[in-house]
Amino acid sequence: MEFSLEALQGLVSRISEYATMETGLQLAVVAAALLVAGFIHRPADRVLSARLDRTALKLPGEVVLRLARRLVFPLAALLAVLLGLFVFRVLGYPVG
Repeated sequence: MEFSLEALQGLVSRISEYATMETGLQLAVVAAALLVAGFIHRPADRVLSARLDRTALKLPGEVVLRLARRLVFPLAALLAVLLGLFVFRVLGYPVG
């Protein structure tokens, strides 16, 4: 694979198109949403795991708890991103 100066310049110009303040703020919201989701996921996972370990659940209950354990993180992240989107729209920031 051969790299050329023109290809590098093209890459830099494409990146500079997206390197705006709005993009940086959106990336910051996504990063914050992932952190919030992580903080929510840890205690929720501990509670759900303890419930699974200490009770003899029948199949539907166990499936629901296992599904809840898997969905806590993505749902928390989604809600945090949607909250950020709402704040951006209220403040009048453009969002993609």
